[in-house]
Amino acid sequence: MKFNRKTLNIILLTVAILLSGVAIWLATLPAADLKPPEAMSADQSNSETDTAKLVVNDALISSMPVSENSKSAETTKSSTPSASVSEEIAVRSTDFYDVNPERLIANHPFRKEALKIINSHLEESDSISRRKILSYCEHLRAAYPTKDIDFIRQVFSDNALIIVGNVVKTGRKSDGGGDAKVSYAVRSKQAYLSRLAEVFKANKEIKVEFSDFNIMRHPSMKGIYGVTLRQKYSTDKYSDDGYLFLLWDFRNPSMPQIHVRTWQPHKIIAEGEERIDISDFNIE
Repeated sequence: MKFNRKTLNIILLTVAILLSGVAIWLATLPAADLKPPEAMSADQSNSETDTAKLVVNDALISSMPVSENSKSAETTKSSTPSASVSEEIAVRSTDFYDVNPERLIANHPFRKEALKIINSHLEESDSISRRKILSYCEHLRAAYPTKDIDFIRQVFSDNALIIVGNVVKTGRKSDGGGDAKVSYAVRSKQAYLSRLAEVFKANKEIKVEFSDFNIMRHPSMKGIYGVTLRQKYSTDKYSDDGYLFLLWDFRNPSMPQIHVRTWQPHKIIAEGEERIDISDFNIE
């Protein structure tokens, strides 16, 4: 069968119209509810780590002059995370990378612990976990200056115990700069992230320096580690210097999480007060 040019053009035009109609119809279909593999891992991690119960030494909390919502400490330990918080778990940041302990330079804050990993005869699982701790703490160190709140949201468990400190100066600078007093607040993960988002928005620059970095393995539970470090923190309008303690859960190595984060001012540690460490917490 032969077609003249006019008939052929009509056929091609008809086919083009039909294809356009199919494309429009496909565009109106609802998108499939696909969840990235990383998000699935986060959901699985939450179901596993939330089964662990933290028992905090009562003397630890009672010794701190908690200034804000002291009852929230019990809430963070025993309440079931709300669905809205769980839904906010973010996919891992795309720029996350594993730290190579062999390549940490001499003045790097994690160099001492890196040498332990390289030179000590550690169990394979312990060595892997410690390497992961270096990687996650390195990314946590960068998360505040880069305002990567998604990574911070990911690594804190939904029922994390978060004790934050705030240095308040009293008096006038003309009288010698005023006295510095420290107030503590026990916050839920959601409250901590909400406050942190405000800080990120209000400050153009945030600086964080780590030092005195130390990793402690739980004496009886594999995958549980305590990290202590000194942190110098400053924003456009505020600065402090203190010691952080982080209780890490690496029982799910693909999605480690922080169950506890505490802060103590450097001044009281220098005056002889003991640092919070893994011995202040029991895990059942």
